[in-house]
Amino acid sequence: MRLNRVLGVVAILTVAFIGCSPKFYVIDRQTALEEEAAGEWPDFEAQALKHSEAATPAPLAKTPVNESKERLYRVLNGDIVSGTK
Repeated sequence: MRLNRVLGVVAILTVAFIGCSPKFYVIDRQTALEEEAAGEWPDFEAQALKHSEAATPAPLAKTPVNESKERLYRVLNGDIVSGTK
């Protein structure tokens, strides 16, 4: 009988101790760099979009072929590539 009473008191004290324990909350604050990185950058985004549209590949201009360049191409590429025999 005495053992049951002791176990009952221990059980009540355990429940009271767990139920009344303080709750701790850890608030993790972002660093200044993380806050800046997560922020809005409207000027930078507009500038990046403007430059990305203008950065498309452009075709190379045709080089005018005169007699001296044609001769140079024949030496470099051979007669088969230039089409002359």
